[in-house]
Amino acid sequence: MSDDDRRIDFFNFPEIDSNIGADAIEAPIDGFMMAERPRNEAGAKAMLAYLGSAEAQDISVAADPTVIATNTEAATSGYTALQNKAVEFVASAASIAQFMDRDTRPDFASTVMIPAIQEFIGNPDDIDSLVKSIESQKQSIFSS
Repeated sequence: MSDDDRRIDFFNFPEIDSNIGADAIEAPIDGFMMAERPRNEAGAKAMLAYLGSAEAQDISVAADPTVIATNTEAATSGYTALQNKAVEFVASAASIAQFMDRDTRPDFASTVMIPAIQEFIGNPDDIDSLVKSIESQKQSIFSS
């Protein structure tokens, strides 16, 4: 274990309100997107599919050992002690707040994006209609 791994750790913020508890974390979750009308839609979708693959995430983690893979088939045997702590910390959370709730209007984050992410997790095969729904709702919210 390196000196850095001994000096850095992950921990929950102490409980402030017992109605909420202390089992939620805020963690950055990076994502890739494509333009609404890319010149090569099939190629863009293939690229996005590849970026989410275990192979691509293995390459990403090897290039930046401060991150962990999200693909459950990605290799973890080479993780540092700190990466293993990160995996354990994220896995133990009952809820994860994403930074988007700080980066956009609350009405868009809570009524459009959070339900869209939940829908995607439940049905990742219907991305096109989900994106169309997000875009439609975005137009409605941001044009008012």
